[in-house]
Amino acid sequence: MSPLELVLPLRAIVLQALFLTVAVAIEAVVFERQFGISKSGSVLYSFAINLVSTVVGWSIFLGVEPFLPDDWRMAAMSFVFFNQVFGNLDISVIAPVLAFCTFLGTLFLELQAMNFFIRIWSPPTPPQQHDTTRVNFDRLSRYRSSETSRYRSNAILRANGFSYGAILLMLLVLQRANFI
Repeated sequence: MSPLELVLPLRAIVLQALFLTVAVAIEAVVFERQFGISKSGSVLYSFAINLVSTVVGWSIFLGVEPFLPDDWRMAAMSFVFFNQVFGNLDISVIAPVLAFCTFLGTLFLELQAMNFFIRIWSPPTPPQQHDTTRVNFDRLSRYRSSETSRYRSNAILRANGFSYGAILLMLLVLQRANFI
């Protein structure tokens, strides 16, 4: 492939970097407050889970794009490259549905990534001796574990909602200013 054949969507790359930076900053603040971890630790977790969700999201998009109908494919590529939808596709119904599905997919990916990174980066806990006569204690520990998981899920939901809201606001301002 010659350099003349290579086309990079520089505007999309720059905006993705901007949105990733904003998402990391907002989510790091939420993680710091919710989990009580240091600023550098919250930035590390936020950056890691956002990077995972961004890479997986673009991989899914680029993997699905060749199989889309021609109208949708042309609309997607023209939106990524030129911020305009060419063709006769009405995106007023499709865009909110895709945005909601993207939000839920990102939330799921970030939850899974956070659980993975907590398992990797947490200090090892000493193995506990299990006593079979303490069934009630096991139920209580499972309940506390699920409570911790719910608390973590709520914090990630809140962080993801704040970052998506800020990015949506930025998109609206940039669109209004005819920057994108």
